[in-house]
Amino acid sequence: MEIIEKGFEREILVSNTLVDTYGKCGSIKEAQNIFNALSARDIASWNAMIKGFGINHDGYMAVQCFKCMLKSGLKPDATTFTCLLTACSRASLLFEGQDLFQMMSKDFDVVSTIDHFVCMVDLLARSGCLYEAEKLIETLPYCPSNNSWITLLSASKTYDEPELGSRCFLQLVNVQ
Repeated sequence: MEIIEKGFEREILVSNTLVDTYGKCGSIKEAQNIFNALSARDIASWNAMIKGFGINHDGYMAVQCFKCMLKSGLKPDATTFTCLLTACSRASLLFEGQDLFQMMSKDFDVVSTIDHFVCMVDLLARSGCLYEAEKLIETLPYCPSNNSWITLLSASKTYDEPELGSRCFLQLVNVQ
């Protein structure tokens, strides 16, 4: 690759982009190699690595990466938690995701955004906690997005909950 041949991978912005790109392409080992070779890591470096693990359905490694980031002294941001919650959702790490969601505001003063709530709805729904997901949608401090209702609708089919599916469908029709 020309970037590496010319030594540009030593630039943190370029390296972060490579980590992100390799992670998105499923080449998590390549992403890790570049990440591990960084002489200094910023929050974007860690977020890219956490996101890469999440995209590749390795929520456990995403959480481990987060713990290493904390040990390095960096404070997580809103993007960090979006990446973590997504990783937990894809790996059905319900308790870890719930703990991280609580930790986000309590320990790090990160304000929950609609993206964080959508991740939590997805996590609950994928974990089979459909009614908890519905309750969360109904109590959101934001106007629920279509994605929340679509996620729950899909899970209601997976978990054979036609009444819940009907309610989700009606919510989607009413939003239009």
